Amino acid sequence: MASKITFINPPLTTLQRYGALSNAGASEPPLGLAYLGAVTRKMGIQTILLDACALRLSLEASLQSVIKEQPDFVGLTLATMSVGVASKLAEGIKNVLKRCTIIVGGPHLNALPQQTLQDNPSFDIGVVGEGERTLEELLRALESGRELSDIRGIVFRKENRVFVNSPRERIQDLDSLPFPAFDLLPQLNRYYRPTTQSILRLPSASLVTSRGCIGKCLFCDRKTFGNEIRLHSASYIVEMIERLQKVFGIKGIMFEEDNFMLFHKRLAEFAELMRKRRLKIAWSAQSRVDTINDEKLRLARSCGCWQILYGVESGSQKILDFLKKQVTNDQIEEAVRLTKKRGIYTKGFFMIGNPQESLKTLRETQEMIMRLPLDDVSVTFFTPYPGTDIWPSILQHGWLDGDWEDYTCFNPVFIPFGLTKEILVKAQKGIWQSFYSRPRIIVSYVRRLRSFSLLREFYRSWHSLSEYVRPSAIRKTLIVTAEDFGLNSGINQGIERLIMKGMIRGVSLVSTGEAFFEATKIAKNAPMLEVGVHLCLLETEPTLDGQEVSTLLGKTGRFENKFIRFLLRYMSGRIRTEHIRRELTAQIEKVRQEGFEITYLNGHQHIHMLPGIFQMTIELAKEYDIPFVRLPLVPLDSRFFFKKVLWRRKLGQLALNFLSSIYRKKLEKNGLFYSDYSYGFMESGLLSLEHLKDIFLSLRQGQSELFCHPAEENKSLQRRFGHWKYHWQEESQVLDSEEVKQMIDSFKIRLSTFRQNEPQNQNPDMILMDV
Repeated sequence: MASKITFINPPLTTLQRYGALSNAGASEPPLGLAYLGAVTRKMGIQTILLDACALRLSLEASLQSVIKEQPDFVGLTLATMSVGVASKLAEGIKNVLKRCTIIVGGPHLNALPQQTLQDNPSFDIGVVGEGERTLEELLRALESGRELSDIRGIVFRKENRVFVNSPRERIQDLDSLPFPAFDLLPQLNRYYRPTTQSILRLPSASLVTSRGCIGKCLFCDRKTFGNEIRLHSASYIVEMIERLQKVFGIKGIMFEEDNFMLFHKRLAEFAELMRKRRLKIAWSAQSRVDTINDEKLRLARSCGCWQILYGVESGSQKILDFLKKQVTNDQIEEAVRLTKKRGIYTKGFFMIGNPQESLKTLRETQEMIMRLPLDDVSVTFFTPYPGTDIWPSILQHGWLDGDWEDYTCFNPVFIPFGLTKEILVKAQKGIWQSFYSRPRIIVSYVRRLRSFSLLREFYRSWHSLSEYVRPSAIRKTLIVTAEDFGLNSGINQGIERLIMKGMIRGVSLVSTGEAFFEATKIAKNAPMLEVGVHLCLLETEPTLDGQEVSTLLGKTGRFENKFIRFLLRYMSGRIRTEHIRRELTAQIEKVRQEGFEITYLNGHQHIHMLPGIFQMTIELAKEYDIPFVRLPLVPLDSRFFFKKVLWRRKLGQLALNFLSSIYRKKLEKNGLFYSDYSYGFMESGLLSLEHLKDIFLSLRQGQSELFCHPAEENKSLQRRFGHWKYHWQEESQVLDSEEVKQMIDSFKIRLSTFRQNEPQNQNPDMILMDV
């Protein structure tokens, strides 16, 4: 009986890939999987290709589709943003199909082969580099039981170790490969299209006709295809287009590569064959500006080219040189003007937020965009992917977000020193608004209209863009932090799970907790995690010897167990302020000695908000250069008054709001920062899906914090802190639920950290030109 393989493009929605611009984004066929599918089918292996992206399948629906087919092998393609969901899918498959071998490939694996398998136990084997020849040899070896150690181009697991074999030479004759198995994909003419800006006729498809690149750009990954350029012949390309036209009715082609216009000879042969076969296809292609001349443009125009897309990246020569683009501003302007002279539409790809970016370079980019005779622009955020030349040194140039799923180019995951996320987003919106509001651009789109379906695509795209650039469409920022980290092992375990899932971005570390050192080990294994100190004067033993802080101790020789007892003693003057100051200093020092950079301060049961203690907190924050202090302030809207929580918690929140309104000015006067709102006090230990939805609806523009209390319940936790009557386990499950992830997407909430949103003394309006 023949073996069976299922190739999977992991489930990512257009919202996950393009954010608020999802209606304008492309839906491109997974050509790599289609090539591999053609190879395995030629081998006689029963082949299935599941494009969960195109079919808009959920993780669970994707899993059920695979299980139903009962494949012997599963092939998963890994982009950086899809590693997490691919790992979950592979884990689900392995739980049911015990003997199924999970094979992975793609750009993320090529960049981090060993780490990818180490971090994802559900991946069995990785195919590194070009996959066609390697996968063929690998599958024959697996079917025959042959040893894997001599198969070039793979990474595999054996006896709990990960081995990386020597690389395989790249395929020189691309025409030796079978045509991509387009018939294995969902309907090509229904589910796929290039970005709306590159559509002239529908249905349209995307093709890649070469491998390798002559460029040395710091931000591009060349690990898969290298710098040596290898080409499909003109006859191969034309025959593939002819099949697409006859079988699927394709009327437009987008060449998704930089090399299509590179070689004059192949371009001339392509133009001649297109004319001989009378193929009427409207096509567009990407190109470098330094490979264009008038003769190439003439040839391209003669055989259906209507648009060329140039990777400009920046209007600053300083940035271009740093990125090793090896082009000048003069070359950029000449290429665009030559193209327009030949009657070909032009689009420019730009990135902002590059290393060494500044307000000056942002302004230079905006000025170039408005100066060039472009018909379209794409403005994305510089994204340093693993495997690129810039990746090893990126932290020398700015802040980096560690969540792989955010690496889409539509999220500013990298913030260069001297700028903020808000400045970059505002710059992007300002450029788009200035560019697309001009009559010339609107007329350009009207001239492209060929059908009602194209009108519908344009409307969806323009509506998406106009909604995005409106001020009201700015995503709300939420920082999710976990309380009581280090207080108990069960709390540590619950928090660790949510850190790994990417929900928790910061932890409030209790240095007096019984599980403090266990917590520090967890935090050190999450380098992107932000650490705050949860100043504690209740329910634990002091950091210092009891004799040094004797007035802080209760009858048991520990801190007081109840807040009200502490409050009465403190307000009556029976607790000495120097004891408080001494103990809080020791707690901060203890965390610093573990090597952490402390980002924020808050207090266990908000004890830092008490008059007098808050002033100490300010002084300690300044002394230890800790930028953020929590103010537990929530908006007093209708949702507050109708919220289903205990009345005494509402009264407590009103008191905290009153104190926060007073303390704001003190923090600002001392150069310290705070979140605009901080949610979680009223829901402490009782956080439900309904509560979270209520909080998400209450979020205002700006930065908010949600502090939560997850834990894995155990006997020790119940014995020590059962009197809190917290529902730790339920809170953990809610925070890890798919419903919460969907709400975050639908409410356009951006999960972030304190450092990424640290205000700068710069005015974002400076970079928005009056046009």
